Amino acid sequence: MIAGDGISRFDGYTFTNYTTDDGLPDRRVNDLLETRSGVYWIATESGLCRFNPTGDRVRSPSFGSPNENREVRNEQSAIRNSDNPMFSVFNPGEKPIAFNVLLEDDTGAIWCGTHEGLFRLKISSDGSVHFHEIDLGMRLGLASDNVAAILKDHQGALWIGKGGVLYRLLADGRVERYTQQNGLGSTAILSLLEDRDGNIWVGSQGGLGGTLRRLVTAPDPSRSIVARVYNENDGLPSMWVNSLLQTPDGRLWVATNFGLYVSSAETEKGARSFRHYNAKNGSCEVDVWALTEDRDDNLWVASMCGAIKVAHNGFTGYGLDDGFNALFIDSIFENRDGELFATNAPSTVGLTDYEGRRINKFDGARFTPVEPNLPSDIKYHGWGWNQTILQDHTGEWWIPTGSGLYRFPKVDRIEELAHVRTKFVSTVGDDSNRTEIFRLYEDARGDVWIATTGVHFGLLRWERATNTVHDHTAETGVPPKTDFTAFIEDRTGNLWIGTSETGGLLRYRDGRFSRFTTADGVPPGWVISLYLDRSGRLWIASQLGGLNRIDDPAADTLHIVRYTTLNGLSSNNIRSITEDLWGRIYAGTGHGVDRIDLANGNVKHYTVADGLPKNGIEHAYRDRNGALWFGSPFGLSRLIPEEHETHSPPSVFLTGVRVEGIVQRVSELGETNLPQVELDADQHQLSVDFVGLAASVGDELRYQYRLEGADSDWNAPTTQHTVNYARLASGHYRFLVRAINSEGAPSLQPASISFTILPHIYQRWWFATLAGFLLVTIGYVGYRSRVARLLGIERVRTRIAADLHDDIGANLTRIAILSEVAHQQLHDTHPSAAGPLSSIARISRESVASMSDIVWAVNPRRDSLLDLVLRMRSFANEVLAGRQIEFQFDAPDRELSQKLGAELRRDVFLIFKEALNNAVRHSGCTHVTIELRLDQFLLVLVVRDDGCGFAPSDSSEGHGLVSMQRRAKAIGGELQLQSQADKGTKVSLSVPRRRWV
Repeated sequence: MIAGDGISRFDGYTFTNYTTDDGLPDRRVNDLLETRSGVYWIATESGLCRFNPTGDRVRSPSFGSPNENREVRNEQSAIRNSDNPMFSVFNPGEKPIAFNVLLEDDTGAIWCGTHEGLFRLKISSDGSVHFHEIDLGMRLGLASDNVAAILKDHQGALWIGKGGVLYRLLADGRVERYTQQNGLGSTAILSLLEDRDGNIWVGSQGGLGGTLRRLVTAPDPSRSIVARVYNENDGLPSMWVNSLLQTPDGRLWVATNFGLYVSSAETEKGARSFRHYNAKNGSCEVDVWALTEDRDDNLWVASMCGAIKVAHNGFTGYGLDDGFNALFIDSIFENRDGELFATNAPSTVGLTDYEGRRINKFDGARFTPVEPNLPSDIKYHGWGWNQTILQDHTGEWWIPTGSGLYRFPKVDRIEELAHVRTKFVSTVGDDSNRTEIFRLYEDARGDVWIATTGVHFGLLRWERATNTVHDHTAETGVPPKTDFTAFIEDRTGNLWIGTSETGGLLRYRDGRFSRFTTADGVPPGWVISLYLDRSGRLWIASQLGGLNRIDDPAADTLHIVRYTTLNGLSSNNIRSITEDLWGRIYAGTGHGVDRIDLANGNVKHYTVADGLPKNGIEHAYRDRNGALWFGSPFGLSRLIPEEHETHSPPSVFLTGVRVEGIVQRVSELGETNLPQVELDADQHQLSVDFVGLAASVGDELRYQYRLEGADSDWNAPTTQHTVNYARLASGHYRFLVRAINSEGAPSLQPASISFTILPHIYQRWWFATLAGFLLVTIGYVGYRSRVARLLGIERVRTRIAADLHDDIGANLTRIAILSEVAHQQLHDTHPSAAGPLSSIARISRESVASMSDIVWAVNPRRDSLLDLVLRMRSFANEVLAGRQIEFQFDAPDRELSQKLGAELRRDVFLIFKEALNNAVRHSGCTHVTIELRLDQFLLVLVVRDDGCGFAPSDSSEGHGLVSMQRRAKAIGGELQLQSQADKGTKVSLSVPRRRWV
């Protein structure tokens, strides 16, 4: 976009400006050309620039003067301040010249119109630029050498507007020259256009007789080449024609210093008429400089008022030039004959000072206004809107005022309302002339409902059958001073009435009112408007609660569906509702119009940029031909919607990448696919900016993105156009983003960037391999050391067991035998020695038994569960069988090879011995049950007898139970003792598996 100071680029959200601080040689920019190869050339007052979107911003060393830091090479000079400047500046010679207009022809050649004539630009394979002057038969340096317009026609001829002379450069090199003698004007040629029929149009710089000319199909230098001149008679005053463009619908658009003009369809004789496309259409009243089209055939207008878009199927505005006396639209409606009316309210908008209400009838092109013949003393006409002026089914007109209600007879022509006599309608008796009429509505019976405000807040019904007025205010149950704001009748004959503030929503059925409030789901605040769609659903426009829908208005209990800004609406203050022929809902708001497609939930926004009048859209209406009308305090617009809009899918570009907050270089124009990036291990924070470009300015884009390598699917659509990843793990990633328009169409190709975050050194494969090898080696060494230590311990245990058995055990056995022999020998001769000898033998035998237990516990060959079971079974058989005590021994039949530590085996066995000895010595039992079992977590020993039992509190006198508790605690087990008199005793030991070894 060419601005007043350099050039600006709009990415859909913000403008980026480029000036002399960025390398432009001059702030005055005249033209911009994007070649078919995507290269941008910029015509300035001080040379031709080539834009490098990945270059460095370098301040131009000159401003409108020759560059001192330039190097002349092959008739070109380039800026030398940077090896990669954003703007490279070229001129035909040493002195900078002004470039006016640029054109790329079908061969790829670039034609340059300058203040010093016409040049053809040639670019060599090495990128060097060469200018070739085109000799048109005029000397350089003259004022008439200024080339302001260039056109290449379908026959290959080049048309050049040079001052007031038109040149035609033919394909064979011949030059034809046309001047005033050939019918052209005396002023400079500013614009050229070839229309789709092959006609050449010439726009000039003011002058008498007209400034727009259409040439003949076969021009001849010897005669007039002008087929028609367009002037005031055709709707074009004398002015500067700065730019010409023909849209696909055949209309011709003319950009002038007096604003924008557009032609009607061409007649069979080739004549066109023009109308001013002015502020009511959203255009500028003065100084329109350039025109262009986007890919969806929307027209873009560069003007003093800024950049303006004219949608190809957009809104048509109607204002003061179209018959209105005031811009403030009060209501829009049709009568039973299909005639469309728009009424005005008191207004000072648009330089008018109108205090009454006018009725404006649409004739297909313009509106015919009429002011009804009300009494001259009526100065205040009320502040109601929407359902105000009413033409009933008989053709009579009902006109509300601030001083009562008036009824006009049916007239054949709308203009007759200005003259016919009216009839005052008595509404509240003697005080009717002080009653302000707020709303009017005719129901299916022909009765007229009247909402009043001001002095009297009320709901009245004029009954046609009896010509009487009924006051229903008290029956409604609404709070005092409540306004009745909207009326609509559903398919079952129920009348729905909206109210202000906390009044809620009313339903009038079978002569009774039902009131629904926020407790029933009715939105808060004013009910501004009501609408019944083609499916019979009731829509509620709420001041605070968004757009609301009741699917079954006949139901006793209301089910209300609400649409708000959370669903994509531009505002929760809904002012008006209508729908198109395909069921799409249009909601007027303070920000424009939101279109809701109920089939997919998509919302499209229309704003002033699309041709809507500014301010809130208070009125929305669909006529019987399917056209949609929207009114505001600043005018009226019409939209003819299409069932299937042919919008191109949006494009999407990556515009910024930051790694750990450091900006990475990205093209100024954005990128669709950035090359692979490799990041260090500590560079795990990534931020990406992106924008989508859609043809429609009112089309609010949403975005979906995903990070391959981290995300499994696209994220939910969002309006945010920046994403930040805070702490990414090392790995390979690919970021993808796509834009989605209001129709739900995504970008054909997502934009992407691939990157790899390297792992830390300790996360590299070779480091992991080395570390693993070291760990295995250390583990192996540790294992070997532990095995060696265990083997050494086992050898020591084996040696101790052998020593105890062979030495001490043998000696104790010998002592026992010798004591027995001595006892027998001395029994008769020395009776006194028999007792000690018998004790020595007994103690020796007991010591041998204890020594046997110690040897068994120490011996590593007895470390299995099977050895413990055998030892316990042997002891039980020895102790119990000799005393005629029956026993049952239950032992595990699995995991018999389970290793048990020496301490565990010894302590478990000794606890078992103590429990068994206690049963034999003290219980007087006849049966003992022994149970040894394993489960997933415990080794459990249970010894149960059927003896006399005892009170556990009395067991403290002996040391056996204390010893058993101590041993259980030493091996991390738990010992429990249960006993009752005459019910036997149960000793339970449980040892966790972790303590077995």
